[in-house]
Amino acid sequence: MKKIILAFVLSTLMFCSSKKSKPSVIFTKTIDVISLKDQKFEEKIDTLNEANFKISLHPHDKENHYIARKELDKKETPKNAIVSYLYLVDEDGNDQKFKGNSDFIDFMKAYGYELKEQKSRVYYMDYTFYKP
Repeated sequence: MKKIILAFVLSTLMFCSSKKSKPSVIFTKTIDVISLKDQKFEEKIDTLNEANFKISLHPHDKENHYIARKELDKKETPKNAIVSYLYLVDEDGNDQKFKGNSDFIDFMKAYGYELKEQKSRVYYMDYTFYKP
């Protein structure tokens, strides 16, 4: 009986240690549209360092998940870019996918952000978060 319990405990520890741990920061990807005609874009991966943060949750095409993104203000857009977008991504630069509103808010809370404001739009939701 002790051997069975020991084997169970060891397998549980191995399973838990093999899981990918959650990063300690939120990753972002900025996409600068340089030229639509030439299909020229510049991408940059960074981390979210803002204490007050606005972003929108948009449905993803033909899938049952949402992505968080926002169009950056002109002052945050490089001079050679037409427009710039910021996305929440994982450490590999892939879009962070959310099941819905609650999943997104829980994600932000896990990183220490609190919901300050939420506004419903026709096709998406706007959020403002702050870090106390």
